Amino acid sequence: MMSFVRDIFKRCMLALFFLMLLCFTSCESSKLPPVGEGETVPFALSNPAIGPSLQVKGALSGSQFPNSQSAYPVGLWLMRDGSAVTPQIQGFANMKAELRIADGLYSWAYYPGGSAAPNGVHILKAKPLNVRAYYPWKDGASDLTKIPFTSGEDDWMVATPVNLSEAETTGAVVVPLAFSHIMTCIEVSINLRYEGNVTLNSVVLSDSQARLVASGTFNANNGDISGTPGASVSLPDLRRSLRSGYWTSVYFIMPEITGVAAGQLNIQFTFNNVPVEFTLPLDMKVGGQTQTIDAFKKGYKYTYRLTLDNTIDFVPVGFEEAWKTKEVLLPI
Repeated sequence: MMSFVRDIFKRCMLALFFLMLLCFTSCESSKLPPVGEGETVPFALSNPAIGPSLQVKGALSGSQFPNSQSAYPVGLWLMRDGSAVTPQIQGFANMKAELRIADGLYSWAYYPGGSAAPNGVHILKAKPLNVRAYYPWKDGASDLTKIPFTSGEDDWMVATPVNLSEAETTGAVVVPLAFSHIMTCIEVSINLRYEGNVTLNSVVLSDSQARLVASGTFNANNGDISGTPGASVSLPDLRRSLRSGYWTSVYFIMPEITGVAAGQLNIQFTFNNVPVEFTLPLDMKVGGQTQTIDAFKKGYKYTYRLTLDNTIDFVPVGFEEAWKTKEVLLPI
């Protein structure tokens, strides 16, 4: 009887052991990358460049990202092959990478799956790798070809695609990114003619032809933009204090506008809760000659300088225009 009990006990313990082993193996397997197997090698980004560029917000001027106290969030897709949008490793779809620059020194932080990677990220060794990147990173984006954007003061950019072969991923991989602006930019800089307490509450750009795209999506492969055109783009709730002797700028960064004619675009400012509206001039003096804007083009910035009479009425008393007729690299 005792031997029978011992035999049953041994069988139960053996069954329990195999059950625990199966559970352990399953748990360990869940930690493996969902695609590919084998050895990994380190992956890193180098100092990113900005292609033929406009100067926007003083932050992304020139051909490099400048020194900053805050991080620049870049969105990354690390994919395993050609046209298939398949992440090489779990967490590599729309991964945030933060670029930090201090005293001219660059450093990156990576967040695969939303969590910080203290030891960096690794890719599968000797496997094809396709890198797609855009700026600024958009949380929750799930489709590489449909990154949501909102027109406003964010300078949306897309990097040139990088495709690495199996032979190019046998060791540590460092990928340089070259970004290009995919929007146009209308900048209006405002100055006060006299000292005073003036707050810029909001700005609205309106188009009588309803060609303005306030929001939509873009393709991080090639920068192509999709969106439903409408009558206006708004910069609400600005709360910016204006000062005499200083220029305060607002930016409409949005998809390009073509076929523009005089009298079609209007800007409405609200100063101290008082609205002021005027037609956006299209004739600009450039190099001593008058030229007429017929399109607000992708990758260009169009600058207007407005001096405000703030004694009685909030009306413009001086309007200086500057129009960049070609893309230029601006030094930082």
